[in-house]
Amino acid sequence: MYRKHLTGLLLVGLLLNISAGLPDDLSGAALTKADDVKQAQAGIIALIKSGQTESAGRSVDKLLIDYSQSSGLPEALYWIGRHYGWTSKYEEEKNIYQRLIQGHPANSYANKARLGFCRAEVQALIASQRFDEAKAAFDKLTVDFSSHPDLHDALYWIAWRYGWSNRYRESRDVFQRITRQYPASSKADEARMGAYRMNICLLIVSGQAKAAQSEFNKMTAEFSGHPDFAETLDIIALRWVWAGNYPAARSIYQQIMQNGPGSSYAEKAQAYFQITGKGIDIFSLVESGQVQEADGAIERLMKDFGGNDLLAQTIILCGERYFARASQERNSGSAAASKEDFARALGIFKKIIERLPACTTTPYAYYYSAVCYDELGEYEKAIECYKTIVEVYPDYYMAWNAQFMVGYDYKRMLKAGRISESQARPQIKAAYQKVLANYPDCKAVKLAKKWLGRNGN
Repeated sequence: MYRKHLTGLLLVGLLLNISAGLPDDLSGAALTKADDVKQAQAGIIALIKSGQTESAGRSVDKLLIDYSQSSGLPEALYWIGRHYGWTSKYEEEKNIYQRLIQGHPANSYANKARLGFCRAEVQALIASQRFDEAKAAFDKLTVDFSSHPDLHDALYWIAWRYGWSNRYRESRDVFQRITRQYPASSKADEARMGAYRMNICLLIVSGQAKAAQSEFNKMTAEFSGHPDFAETLDIIALRWVWAGNYPAARSIYQQIMQNGPGSSYAEKAQAYFQITGKGIDIFSLVESGQVQEADGAIERLMKDFGGNDLLAQTIILCGERYFARASQERNSGSAAASKEDFARALGIFKKIIERLPACTTTPYAYYYSAVCYDELGEYEKAIECYKTIVEVYPDYYMAWNAQFMVGYDYKRMLKAGRISESQARPQIKAAYQKVLANYPDCKAVKLAKKWLGRNGN
């Protein structure tokens, strides 16, 4: 659904002739007509959509100066804030709302901004994996704004944010709340389908394939004609991919192609249908021990499908199969075979990091690479990968553990005699303090506190 808003934005930009040849900021634009503030708003939104956050910020500053007396300024600021939120720039969104509220406290859009600020705060906490704080902020929001006419919309986007963070249960529960409390709202149908979608994803990750299929059949019967159904199918298919169930994913991609030929989702499904088919063949080669054949098939897949996001997911699943086999070999005492398979897994994960464009799978590749380096005793390289996750991919769901492992690997190097105590302790301390500061709700907090307590911190 959020894609619709961004698509609409692009159309606005085209109509206003601003999306082509747009300057880095709007300082050179000659805005003299009555609807200039609207044009400036659309230009800023285009900058946000294209990822030019700093330029958008400068243009907002200019907008506030040039149109400080304009009656259209509060509305413009509000929608600029919304677009920051739709691109997950929650701090920028909150900043815009603060400026709107401070400058125009009695305006109707200030009332919208007050709710928007609190909603963005909940979303930011979810994105940073501070789930206990997010729950508390969510509960406060629902009390403080219980009579606000836009509350159902705020709940809707919070539900989406939980889903993007793979918190399927929380997402489902918020969607269900919308359907119970706001059955006549504009979001009710989408929320009901969202609840189905998140429950299916939850069943998939819980290993309940039959129950997931049963729920999927119910959803299909009710929503097959919904305009957003293809997007929902796409999300569920990808969840099957992440679970390694390519046959289930292929069935859904085939359904997308049949139900909406010519659509963007159908084009994507066609490519993904082909990749998943080849992926199944590669998995078979890996599991049967045909290492050279599997590697050759991976190389051909990379050549044929370039930087496709599902390509990276398929490759990482190949690496996971080597990783799983290596783990079994290690546990059974076959150390030499285990190291060989960890090295093979590492080689596959490095293909994603070194040869494919950055995508949603990239942090997974860094994380698995780090674990392989740990298994191979190459702790320095593992630390480099863990630090990359924390610094470049802070929203990755295992970022908390990556931060913890930085300290833990320094402990390992100290124990192995590779570094001195004076070298190790400051690094361990810094790493564990960051765990407490940045991931206060994570599972590693207890261990980090224990070490810091024992070492006088």
